[in-house]
Amino acid sequence: MAHPSEINTETDYQRTVEVLRSAAAAYYTGDGIETIGMTDADYDALLEDVRHIEQAHPDWTVDHGLDRVAAGTGGTGDVPHSVPMLSLGKVTAADGLRSWWDRTASSLAAADDQLEVVVEPKLDGIAISAVYVDGRLHQVITRGDGQVGEDVTDRIPTGTVGLPREINQTHLTVRGELVFSTDQFQAANAYRVAEGKAPFVNPRNALAGSVRRDDIPAAERPAMTFLAYAAVVSEHHGRLMLGLADLGFVPALHLAAEVVGPVVLDSAGTLDEVAERIALIGEKRLTFPYALDGAVIKVDSVRSRSLLGETSAHPRWAVAWKYPAEEASTTLLDIEVQVGRTGIHSLRGRLEPVFVGGTTVTYATLHNPSDLAARDVRPGDTVVVRRAGDVIPEIAGHIARPSDSVPWVMPTDCVECGSELDQSEKRWRCVNRDCIAGAGALLVYACSRDALDIEGAGEGAIGTIVGANLTHTLPGLATITVADLVGLDGFAQTSASTLVANIAAAKTRPLHRLVTALGIRMTGRRLSKRIAAHFGTLDAIRSATVTELCEVEGIGARRAETIRAELDAIAGLLDQLVAQGWNTVDENYGAAPTDIGDLPLAGEKVVVTGAVPGYGRNEVNDLIERLGGKSSGSVSKATTLLISDGPGSSKHTKAEELGVRIESPEWLVSLVAG
Repeated sequence: MAHPSEINTETDYQRTVEVLRSAAAAYYTGDGIETIGMTDADYDALLEDVRHIEQAHPDWTVDHGLDRVAAGTGGTGDVPHSVPMLSLGKVTAADGLRSWWDRTASSLAAADDQLEVVVEPKLDGIAISAVYVDGRLHQVITRGDGQVGEDVTDRIPTGTVGLPREINQTHLTVRGELVFSTDQFQAANAYRVAEGKAPFVNPRNALAGSVRRDDIPAAERPAMTFLAYAAVVSEHHGRLMLGLADLGFVPALHLAAEVVGPVVLDSAGTLDEVAERIALIGEKRLTFPYALDGAVIKVDSVRSRSLLGETSAHPRWAVAWKYPAEEASTTLLDIEVQVGRTGIHSLRGRLEPVFVGGTTVTYATLHNPSDLAARDVRPGDTVVVRRAGDVIPEIAGHIARPSDSVPWVMPTDCVECGSELDQSEKRWRCVNRDCIAGAGALLVYACSRDALDIEGAGEGAIGTIVGANLTHTLPGLATITVADLVGLDGFAQTSASTLVANIAAAKTRPLHRLVTALGIRMTGRRLSKRIAAHFGTLDAIRSATVTELCEVEGIGARRAETIRAELDAIAGLLDQLVAQGWNTVDENYGAAPTDIGDLPLAGEKVVVTGAVPGYGRNEVNDLIERLGGKSSGSVSKATTLLISDGPGSSKHTKAEELGVRIESPEWLVSLVAG
């Protein structure tokens, strides 16, 4: 069902209201509003359109109940709430937040009260009320329409994190959000795919499907988490959350303090402090262990809240700040196949441009053929596009498709040279090293900063050179003259001369950079550096046996066999490089071993998660090695140190489980200063 994008007539208004009602109903039944071709962002935008049109045309207005029911909490149920569970008003701009602040401060000042608020993350899950009687969990109720909800006690897994079955208090009602952690969502999707079903589009949709359906056995319901944000008692919000933590709950405010910093636990008395905390939570969205789509600003004092009261739809003492949507719906125009430097055929979707995550997205990744088959997306589908911060946009799944749709079929031959693709791994690969497309991509990689770092030999310049059939190999690049380049698109006399000189200078680069530039499968910049240091010369590398390659840290039997086969395949190319005079000796070959015993990271196996101020990813790895440590990409029992910018990542969680020492990025930078 497509939703209208403009409301110009009373008929448009009535149709939009019905679409929104259908969305709330679809979500409530556990199907998700995506089933009618809509995302949360679509719902919010349409609801905002309805509110605007009702202000301009009050005579059109009907009692639709949409202000009382947020997307995902529709339906009524039959269990009354002791105190209404109202939805929150929303603001998305500084002007809207200032208006709420000024209005609230003015109302409290008239009653000789002062405005102080707390700021906590707005979680993207299912709002519930947990009722305890005689110290035991008696009932779990969904928000419903805010007045009454549905009893889902039997549908909540017994081991739900943060939802104790017994507490040391006789009667208490705690409210909060049922959510999936990143790991819980991945586990739920893995189970679903193993059962032959399409993966869930997002964590909230998965929760709705589990909590609101009564045909799922308790043992098959995925593990989830309850994060508390309120309780029906009279107390300051901050102190109340401390009390709930003592009873075994996980307050959302405390989780924010762990990820964002303890400042969020303090009351904020100025709008600038509020804006700062909203920004802090926004900066940590990517590392937050649960999905969140905004921040909630709440008056701290219960007395102040009672003075402010509420409307029929929202409390006046709280407001939600919405971050730019990380999900949006658009049309998948086509699926394109790209050939990488090692012949890998990667998939990407070409999209009808859509604004999501703060930018306009035109392309999104589709990973590999098996992943595409599981998601079952096709050209022409209305799809959900997800983008969080600087993460590459991905297509989460489809929410509508044309009636004449047919599945997209992955080609089994290379799209450039026609060679049969190797399908033995998830990512299909062309095994023809002479493939022009693959070799062109490899040449771009060989000239990149991670490899030979040849200035002026970027993707555009190499594309021009390959397109003019001058060469597609590194030895061929070294034979190009200024005359060959002048006249080609983008090349004048000066730029051509500079590039030729830079290529000649690259011949003297350290051996590990040349090894990196070869693009040997299952190696990269870090491993190439280890190989060069271990063997010392290109001749020694070329003659190394599988057993000898296994002596290099990070190389196992399977990787060694692959490297050995790759060296054999490029023997002719290596002969050309040697004949051209490229440096084939490691810079430290023959020198006495360096004593690293006094270096601060001597003997440490170091993993980094998150950003290190002032350093790129590869620069961080180099830094660790200069400080005497060895860098790794994953946490294991061998890891002795994790550099982490805070809880929330799977690496941080695993390091805590293994008892690995954890330090901050600032701590690492301080070692350099020392």
